[in-house]
Amino acid sequence: MQSDTLSPGAQLAGRYRIEDLVGETARSQTWRAVDRILNRSVSVQVVRSDDAPAPAFLTAARAATVVEDPRFLRVLDAAAEDGYAYVVREWARGVSLDTVLQQGPLPAPRAAELVREVAEAIAAAHRAGVQHGRIDPARIIVKHNGAVRVLGLATDKALHAGPASDAPTSRSAGEPLRPPTTLAAPGVPEATAVHPQPMASGGDRAGGLRTETTDFAPELADVTALGRLLYACLVARWPGGRDLGLPAAPTEHGRLLRPRQVRAGVDRSVDAVCDRILGSPPRHHAEPLRSAAEVARELQLLMLAGEAPPGLSDVDDTSHAGLPLAPDPAGPPPAVHQIPPPRSGPGASPPEPPPRSDRHTGARGLVWVGIALLVAIAAALAFVVGRVGSGALPLPGDDEQAATRPPRTVVQTAPLDISAVAAFDPQGVDGEHDEQAPLAVDGDPASVWTTVEYYDGSGLGTKDGVGLLVDLGGDEEVRRVGLTLVGGPTSVSVLAAADSAAPPTSVDDLATVAEATDIGQPGASEQVSLTLDKPATTRYVVVWLTKLPPVSPGVWVGSIGELVVAG
Repeated sequence: MQSDTLSPGAQLAGRYRIEDLVGETARSQTWRAVDRILNRSVSVQVVRSDDAPAPAFLTAARAATVVEDPRFLRVLDAAAEDGYAYVVREWARGVSLDTVLQQGPLPAPRAAELVREVAEAIAAAHRAGVQHGRIDPARIIVKHNGAVRVLGLATDKALHAGPASDAPTSRSAGEPLRPPTTLAAPGVPEATAVHPQPMASGGDRAGGLRTETTDFAPELADVTALGRLLYACLVARWPGGRDLGLPAAPTEHGRLLRPRQVRAGVDRSVDAVCDRILGSPPRHHAEPLRSAAEVARELQLLMLAGEAPPGLSDVDDTSHAGLPLAPDPAGPPPAVHQIPPPRSGPGASPPEPPPRSDRHTGARGLVWVGIALLVAIAAALAFVVGRVGSGALPLPGDDEQAATRPPRTVVQTAPLDISAVAAFDPQGVDGEHDEQAPLAVDGDPASVWTTVEYYDGSGLGTKDGVGLLVDLGGDEEVRRVGLTLVGGPTSVSVLAAADSAAPPTSVDDLATVAEATDIGQPGASEQVSLTLDKPATTRYVVVWLTKLPPVSPGVWVGSIGELVVAG
C-alpha cells in the first residue's frame, strides 16, 4: 500500500486522528491514531476500499469480535468510509517478537511460557470457530510487564488470501475439523501443499515436518504455526519460509534440523514438544499434537513438572540480559526475556552442586563464620542487658510522656473472599479493560489489570479517577486493603458503599475510608497496605486511582497487580 495514502493529522471517519505509521505491507497500513471522542490511542489498520481483499478484511474483523480472550487486541470498530476499509483496535505498547528474536533466542522457559500463552489464545479462537491463519513472530507483541498480545486474528489471513479465498476460513463453534483442503502458493501446483522441509531426526528413524500432498484443516495450520513460533523462540531462526528478518532455519539433506541440533543447550523437553508439533511423524513414536489446546496443555505440564529450568543450565544467557530490543535508547522492557514465573508456578531446578572437595571446604568455612557471629551476638546482648539492668541505659517509655502513653493494640486481619471484581469507570464511556479485572485478584502479581492510556498532564483527563469495584458477596467488616501497584507515582483511595442493595454507579454513593498519595517509583512494583481508621461494614469496596503514573513521555497508565481485602 502506498505510504502517502494517509498522513499524520488526517481525520478518518471524522473521529480518528492519524498520528504515527507503525506498520505497512503491500496491502495495508497500520497507524497509531487518537480516538477524539474517547481521548485515547487506538490502532487503525486501513486498506483501500477498492482493493480486492477489503470486503473479506472487514468480514474477518467482525468475525474476530466473537473471540473474548484478552490476549487478542480487541476490535473496537470496523467500517468502510472515506475511501478506506478500516479496523480499529485497542492500542498495545510493547515490542514485537521478531524484533526480540533478531537480537538472539529466548531462554527455554521463556520460550515455552510465551508460546503457551499464544496457544491458549489460539485455542480460545478455535473454540469460537475463528482461525488466525498468519501466526508468526511479527504478529506477537510483548508488553513491558511481560504480557503477550496477538495481532491480526483472521484479518491478516483475509488480506493475504488468494483470489479464490477472499473470506477467512471459519467453522461453527464446536464443529469438528473438516477434511483437509488444498492450499496452493503462487507457482506451486494446486495439489501440492506448502510446508517446511522435513525435520532431521539426528540418528533416529527418518522423521519430518508434515509433507502431505494436501494441506490440513485450518486449525491444524495454526497449530503448525505455533510449532514454528516455538522453534524460532528457541533458536532465533524461522522455519516458515516467509522473510521475517530472521535467518532461515538450517537444513541437512533437505530436512529441517531440530532446535537442539541448531543451538547447544536447548532443553530436551521443549525440543520434544517442538518435534511433536512439527515432526511427521514425531521421533520415538511420540503422540503428535494436533490442536492449539494440546500444545498449551503440554507446555503447561512441562512448566508444572519443572522440566524447563528457570535458565539454560549449560548455556551462558548473560548475553541476553542487556540486548537492545528496539531503537528506544532506554533499552528493552525488562520483562521480555525474564518475565515473572508462569501463573502455574513452575518449579526451579537447583543449581549444579560444586565439586565434592569445594563443598566440604565451603561448609567448614560457613560453620566457623556462623560460630563467630553467634559469639559476637551473645556478647552484645550480654552487654546491653547488663547496662539496662544497672540503669545505665533507659528503657523505652521511661520518660513521663511514654509512661502515660496507652498500650498499642495490634489488629489481626484475614483476607475476605471476593465474589466478583470489575472495572469501575463511572465518568467514562468505553470502559477500563473490564476483561482484565479478574487478573487483579488471581493471586499472581505478575498478571496485571491496567487502565487505558491517558494523554494529558493530570493523567486522567477530565475524570476524577478510575478503579476496580470489588463485590464481597455480602456485608463484611473491612479493616484493610492490600495492593500491588505497578509503576509510580500513583495515588489511590479506598471507597466503601454505605448501601449494599446494588453496586454503586457513582462516587457520590461512596465514602472515602483510606487513601495514599504518590506511591511507588517508575517501572517498579510497590506493595502498599491501606488500613482503615475504623472498620467499615460494606459489601462493595472500590479501589480508586486518582493519579496515574507515566509509562512513557505524554502517556499515563494505572496498573494493579494484586488486590486483597481483609477484615
